[in-house]
Amino acid sequence: MRASLFVTCLTDLFYPDVAASVVRILHRLGVPVDFPREQTCCGQPALNSGYMDDFRAVAARMINVFQDAEVVVTPSGSCCSIVREYFPHAFEHDPLMRPKAEAMAAKTFEFVEFVEKVLKVDWSKWDLHFPAIATYHYSCHLRGIGMTDEAVQLLKKIRGVEYRPCEKMEQCCGFGGTFSVKYGDISGAMVRDKIACIQATGADLLMVNDGGCAMNIAGAFNRAGINMRIMHIAEILDQAMKKGRGTGCPTSSEVGDAKKDSSGSPVPPNTAEGRGGCGPSGITTCHCESASNPKSEIPSLKSEISNLKSEIHNPQSEGGAQ
Repeated sequence: MRASLFVTCLTDLFYPDVAASVVRILHRLGVPVDFPREQTCCGQPALNSGYMDDFRAVAARMINVFQDAEVVVTPSGSCCSIVREYFPHAFEHDPLMRPKAEAMAAKTFEFVEFVEKVLKVDWSKWDLHFPAIATYHYSCHLRGIGMTDEAVQLLKKIRGVEYRPCEKMEQCCGFGGTFSVKYGDISGAMVRDKIACIQATGADLLMVNDGGCAMNIAGAFNRAGINMRIMHIAEILDQAMKKGRGTGCPTSSEVGDAKKDSSGSPVPPNTAEGRGGCGPSGITTCHCESASNPKSEIPSLKSEISNLKSEIHNPQSEGGAQ
C-alpha cells in the first residue's frame, strides 16, 4: 500500500511539523508516502461561504491531482470530511465527475483513522513512551467521517501519558472556518468556554487532530495568558515511536507488500521506496530515521493557492457576488 499525503492549507502554512510527523510514522509502519506537488485546497472556504461553483472547480482540481493515488491520508479531520461528505454531493448531477468524486471519497482517510482502522497497527510491537498529562479536543468534523474516541484510545496506549477527559469534549471550539469571521462574538464566547473546560482538567498538554481547531484554541490561550502545549496526535505518536523504535521497528516480513514496487518486485530497505520498515531480520540499522527530512517532501503551496483563481472556469457563485 502506498499513501499520498494531502497536507491541507493550514498544515502546510502553519503546522508543517505535523505533516513531517505523519510521513515519519507511515515510513516506520512500512507505508511509502508520496506528495503530489500540484495539490492546493479542498475547497472548504468556498463551500462554507456558499460559493458552490467555486467549490466544485477547486474540488475537481483536487480529484484530478489525486486520481492515481492508492490511498489519500490527511492530518485534518475537517478537510477529510469535506472530501468524504461533500465531494460526491457536489457532483451528484455530473455523470463524468460523480464517479471520480466517489472514488476520491472512498480512498481518503484522516490520519488516526488510517492507522487504526485501515492499517490496524498492533502498537504492542512498539514501546511507545511520551510523558505528559494530556487532555483532548474532539473536532466537530470527525463526526462526519464516523470517528469517535479513536484518538483517545490511541493516546492511552502510550506509556507515560496520563489522560484526563475534558468536560463538554464534544462541544465546538467556535472556529468553524468562516463562522469565526462572520460571527466573531459567538465564536469568541464558544472558545472561551472551551478553554475553561480544558484548563479545568489540570492537563499540561492539549492533543488535537485538526489545524483549524489548534489555531483557534492557541489564540484563545494566548489572549487569556494560558501557557499550555498544543500538539497534534501525529506529533505525539512520532516522538513516542522514536523513543521506542529499538523494540518496535517492523521487519520486512511485517511490512509485507509495502516493501515491493508497483511491479511486485522487492524494494531494498535502504532506498526511498523501502524505508517503511527497518529491513530484513538480522539487519540492525533502523532506516526509519535515516530517511531524508520529510519536510523536503512538503513544498509550500502558497504559490499554487495564489494562482488557483486562474484555473477556476466558473467564477460565478450561486447567489453570490463575483
